[in-house]
Order: sequence, then C-alpha cells, then structure tokens
Amino acid sequence: MEILTNWLAPAIGRLLRVHHARTGGEWGVEITSRQTVMLRFMLAGGCWVTPDKQEPFRFEAGDVLIVRAIPHCLSSAVGFAGQSVEAFNSSQLGYDGPITDEFICAAFDTDYAQATFPPLRPIIYVPAAQIAESKRFASIINAVREECQSPEVASEVMLKHLMEALLLCTLRSYFERAGNEEWIASMIDPLVVKALQMMHDDFGRRWTVESLASSVGSSRAVFARRFAQEVGMPPLTYLSDMRMKIAARSLANRSEALSKVALSVGYESEAAFSRAFKRVFGLPPDEFRRLDRDTIKRADGTSGLETKPGDPLA
Repeated sequence: MEILTNWLAPAIGRLLRVHHARTGGEWGVEITSRQTVMLRFMLAGGCWVTPDKQEPFRFEAGDVLIVRAIPHCLSSAVGFAGQSVEAFNSSQLGYDGPITDEFICAAFDTDYAQATFPPLRPIIYVPAAQIAESKRFASIINAVREECQSPEVASEVMLKHLMEALLLCTLRSYFERAGNEEWIASMIDPLVVKALQMMHDDFGRRWTVESLASSVGSSRAVFARRFAQEVGMPPLTYLSDMRMKIAARSLANRSEALSKVALSVGYESEAAFSRAFKRVFGLPPDEFRRLDRDTIKRADGTSGLETKPGDPLA
C-alpha cells in the first residue's frame, strides 16, 4: 500500500542515537520529552512502563516497544520514583551491582515523530511471542541481541542499521497484523484516510483543498478542519512536504534531469519547484544534489539537513 510505503521510507537515516542500558536492583527513569520516537528492545529481565495518565504494563525480555512523543516512566517496580535521564545515565556509569535488566534504546528525530507518522498511536507494544511468529522479524531481533552481547569490529555501526531495520519490522508487523487499510481506518477519520490515500497514490496531481474535499464528498471548510485535526497540518502543507521528501530521494540519482524531478512531484516550473524545495531543505535542488549521498539520505525530513542532537532516552 503506497501510503504506508511513503510513511515508512523516511525512517531510514533519521536515527539520532542508540543506547545500551544494563542495570539492576531498584531503578527508574522518567522520560519527559515529546520530541522523539523511541524504539526499545528488552534484551534480558524486564521492567514496568508507565505512560503519562495511563495504567502501567510489563515490558519483558524479547518484547519490542515504540513510544511516540509522550512522557513515560521505565522502572523496576510500579510506583518507583524515576530519575531524570541525565541522572540515570550517570548512575549507569558507576553501577557495579548484579545485572538483572538489559535493554537497548534508539531515538528517531522530531520530524519523524511529528510529521512522518501523523496517525501513529502513541504506544505500539509487540510481545516476544508475536515476534517469534515471523522468521524475518526474529532474525533481526537475534542479530540485535548478538551485536549487543557479543560485539565485534564495527558493531556500533552495525547496531545503528539493525535498529532502523527493527523499527521497520516492528511497524510492518503491526500494520500486517491489523490489516493495512483497516489499521489506518481504525486510527483516523475515514474521510482523512481517503484523502491521504489519493494524495499518496497521485502525488503529482495538481490537488487543491477544494478538489480534495470534493473527491471525499465533503465541503472545503469541514474537510480542511478534520484533516488538520487528524494530521496536525493543513492538507496542502502535508502534500508539499511529502512531495519534497520524494523529490529529495529522486535527487540522489544525479543523472535525472531537474525538470523531470520537478514534473514528477507536480511542478511544471523548475523555478517554483526550486523555491518550494529550498523552503523545506534550506538549499536549492541543484546544490542539494551535489551533497554526498549520506547527507542526502539523512535529509528527507521537513526542517533542514542537520539532525537535531538528542538523548537516546529523552
């Protein structure tokens, strides 16, 4: 399904940092940031996860958890007062007690959290038993475990790529289990789902708010309000951002003419395309395509080329 493919693709290159935590005894950490998508895999032991204003639940060895932009606490016991991220990280450096709990955490940046998955529910929990049902998913999990517990040359680099793969596997498993179209329809307004599908299936079309509203059987005002409520931005802003992300990936192919790239994302004028592209990435497309491929790979978000610094637990 094209809408899911376009939502998943920007995950690659948006990883901020990976952190491997090994602890024991009584412990807790409060994560207050709303600016990241957090991916966690419990390697050994277990802990309690208490999301803001929700009931706690167990996070056991072999489970995978995605938390998007909500405060939450990880702790050895329900109600245990968690430390700040900074205090927890410092305490791990000097910890010499028995290791009972071990997990790995990856943080993906703000643009990915806020724009790439507007309808993603705040918490996605995949238990070990469900992961075991998929050989491909289980193989990624095993590879992550081996790199953490038996590191070799370049394990840090390998682990970063494996965590990106783990994020995609987790989301793909979740989508498939829920049913692609059914999952989206259950998460957001069906009217908005239909509009998103049309934009992703034909992103080069000269859409207007009026034409989108008419296509989904709604008035302009009602459609614009409901879209912004569900997605967090106006329809044409979402469409423009999506087009520029697709164009950025096309520009990695340096042999493709700029006019062709512009036309493929709905711009008949290279000048108009260049202005729109520069608003998103801070550079005109001809300068952007001269960047090294790794930089281009990272620059598929909506606020420039540089990845914001962030703590893997924050």
